[in-house]
Amino acid sequence: MPRPSRLLALTTAIALSFTAVPGTASAQPATAGSESAASSAASSATSLRAARSADLTAGHQRVAPSSTTSLSVPLGAGASARTLAPAPERKRTKRWPVRLRGAVATAHYGTPSGEAQFQIASAQIRIDRGTNNLYVDAALRATPTTPVYLVAGFGRVQNGFCASPAGANLKLRTTDYANGNRIRVFGARPQATALGWNCVIAVTLQTETSYYDVVQAARINNVRQKPSFGVVVRRASLTSARYKKVRYSISNSRQTIATAPNVRLKVKTRGPVAVRYKKKLGSLKPGQRKNRSIQVRLTGRGNGKIIYIFSSRDYKVRLVTKVRSR
Repeated sequence: MPRPSRLLALTTAIALSFTAVPGTASAQPATAGSESAASSAASSATSLRAARSADLTAGHQRVAPSSTTSLSVPLGAGASARTLAPAPERKRTKRWPVRLRGAVATAHYGTPSGEAQFQIASAQIRIDRGTNNLYVDAALRATPTTPVYLVAGFGRVQNGFCASPAGANLKLRTTDYANGNRIRVFGARPQATALGWNCVIAVTLQTETSYYDVVQAARINNVRQKPSFGVVVRRASLTSARYKKVRYSISNSRQTIATAPNVRLKVKTRGPVAVRYKKKLGSLKPGQRKNRSIQVRLTGRGNGKIIYIFSSRDYKVRLVTKVRSR
């Protein structure tokens, strides 16, 4: 009878990854230790970068939760107003959930007024639907020295204007958060996570109903997120006499918002190894772990491999363990 062999345990840490294209996006299959984040913005000069929430907050100052207001069509906009047309509605498909949404606002509504410090060059506005945090990265035309209010967030196009209700935007005094002419802030805004918003807007307030400057954009870029599996296979001693259990655990990361439906296992072997296993594992919610096992038996001498392939829709994780006979 051949001597027992050991199944070497292998642990994988699957990093969160995103890949995006304008308008809609979905993440590519992750590989162990990989991280990527990308998205294309409406402006060719500026890109919307999707990353883990821990990276999004870097360089941003937190704004108080109560700092928000309602934005509606300014009084006296007149014929000079450059109206905004809503982007065509997209058909909903069975894809992975949207984790990040955002756009870069550069189109001015009307002619900016006041000094350069009150005028907006551009404003990148993003929402992380996993953390409910709204992020604003605005560039003024000059470093602010006189405090005025900047309001930026999500809304819906109404009569060519991106109307943003209280709760879907951030409101702050420019001089309190400016670093040169840049203002980078974030704050919790659960209302801004709704997928119904179809535009972003940033304004500098002259009064509650009139603005120094308004920039807006109507094409929102979506970054979808896939599950993120972690797999651990335990050590086991194998023989050719009978099948033995090799236990493994599979989990879906707490850092994703995607539930993995209909998770399936496919096992391939190389060398003198035979396996028996159940293919269907059910669904895995974010943060959920399942403990399962396969049956393994040696069929001869020599080294072999067991290849685990876990899949849900188009997301796959591949894990290889080695079997060494003595």
